[in-house]
Amino acid sequence: MIRQNEAFWVFSIGLLFFVPGAEVIFLAWATISIAVKFQSWKEPSFSPLLQALMLFAILLPIILVTGALSHNLLSNFQEQDIIVKLKNNTSNDLAFRVFMVLALAPLLEEFYFRGTLLPRLEATVGLFWAIFISSAFFALVHQNIYALPTLFSLGITLGVISSITRNWLVAAVCHSLFNGIMLISILAF
Repeated sequence: MIRQNEAFWVFSIGLLFFVPGAEVIFLAWATISIAVKFQSWKEPSFSPLLQALMLFAILLPIILVTGALSHNLLSNFQEQDIIVKLKNNTSNDLAFRVFMVLALAPLLEEFYFRGTLLPRLEATVGLFWAIFISSAFFALVHQNIYALPTLFSLGITLGVISSITRNWLVAAVCHSLFNGIMLISILAF
């Protein structure tokens, strides 16, 4: 006899074949579930920053695959304004924009989304839904359908990192690292 939990997994995997975009939701659910299950995982020998960087390295491929899929599936939509300006080098204030992308935006966004919003949502709706809701809001705030799946995946990753380390600053470091990777890919290609 199949238990209810096993039936849910089988059904969820089946959705991957029939519903476009379901794989992103499934990956989000699986990632958040793992984070909730192992929320108390803390190795005494690892600093929060090292923990965060390890988690980021593990989850980065999911973000990159999601970005590649959205790039191919949502190519009819326009990229974010700052991306277009960086690609075209039409900006006279390139140094300021790079500072914003690598330092200011990650600090401000992580302070709000993971430092302020996430703990309050967690107290209200639990960790799973707190990560999901704050990630969806994070993606929507950027107001760009083209980047929405990637930003949602990034939000989940940063929410997991912040919830495990209980430190939004390490999530800001990972956010900055992600932005740096994206910036290099924008300027190099």
